Amino acid sequence: MLTMGMLNGALGPLLVEICRFYRLELADVGLPILFDGTGYLLGTVIVSFVWKIHRARFFLSFSSLALLFVLVGILPLHGRFGVFLVLLFLLGFSFGFLTVGLDALFSEIYQKNQAKYLNILHFFFGLGSFLGPLLTVGILRWMDRWVMFYFLVGLCHLPLVMIFPRKKSYRFTGDFSKKRSIEDRVRLMDPLNSFVFWVILLAMFLHLGIEVSFSAWVPLFLVNIRNLSVTTGSYAVSLFWLAFLIGRALYARLSHRIDLSLSLIIGAGGAALLTGVTFLGREPYLIFMCAGCAGLLLSCIYPNLLALGGGFFPRHVGFIMGTISASGGIGYMFFPWLIGPVSQYFGLARGVFMIPALGLAMMGILTVLRWSEREQSKRGDTTLF
Repeated sequence: MLTMGMLNGALGPLLVEICRFYRLELADVGLPILFDGTGYLLGTVIVSFVWKIHRARFFLSFSSLALLFVLVGILPLHGRFGVFLVLLFLLGFSFGFLTVGLDALFSEIYQKNQAKYLNILHFFFGLGSFLGPLLTVGILRWMDRWVMFYFLVGLCHLPLVMIFPRKKSYRFTGDFSKKRSIEDRVRLMDPLNSFVFWVILLAMFLHLGIEVSFSAWVPLFLVNIRNLSVTTGSYAVSLFWLAFLIGRALYARLSHRIDLSLSLIIGAGGAALLTGVTFLGREPYLIFMCAGCAGLLLSCIYPNLLALGGGFFPRHVGFIMGTISASGGIGYMFFPWLIGPVSQYFGLARGVFMIPALGLAMMGILTVLRWSEREQSKRGDTTLF
């Protein structure tokens, strides 16, 4: 998750350099994100249908090996933009397969405390997202070759290829379905016939769109509109992900004391406000402060939506983790790309305000989710809230 976070966090700073290297029009800026997100979506969909706990070692080993080959292969093959997009598609596929596989594995093992342990898992994703932009700044300053970032992350990723296949390292075998004590407390529902399932999918669709769009477009916005340096944009993204670290660490420790549904609504609404102020602000200190606070509020949404889905449908963990992540993957590839054509037409200074608008929409969706929970409580149904 640390290496996955590094790839995710560096997306925005690298996008500035990719645009310059390939001389992209503003409407084409989102294409790298689109191809990366499409691969991510395909990887999560496949996990939805093939995941079984006793196959975990094979799936994690395969995705790690594929990711290593792509990361190392980008260095000699990136010269043509079309080839680079194909490599990003393969990168996204391996990324989705590995991250969703780990989410499913943790949900299987830590059924009673899914929110806590998924937040711990994604803490390391946040740590990588914080380090990724800093590594990018160092590479651009000392090597002046943006593509070296992928090569160096590939070297960091190398140990996973050797660790996952070892039988003594992880006990992936075993039938966890015989230890479903959570089923005694949570009413099992068919996911496809559940209103809550579809609301969670929609919330994740909007959330990942906000998260990726903000971290990807902030550096370009600060460089082109505010006339700040690429380094300043990278620091803003790093601060955004540093706040994710703090938020997930706090929530993992205090999750048993917090109203889950209410915290999700506050996080979405507050993030909508703060991302808007980030784009309105002109002073770097105000931009940094708002970006950090937005990251703090958004930090708990992704792992908690996964925990919510896994807790409602414990017999369908692989399917639930895959479909919820796939829904997020659609937002991942769609909204960052959509901002490009919108900004081409209306101007970048206006196009980026799609991001706070998405935050308001997500707050509305999560409010509906809380209302649904209360209605079920009145009827005597058991929920995780």
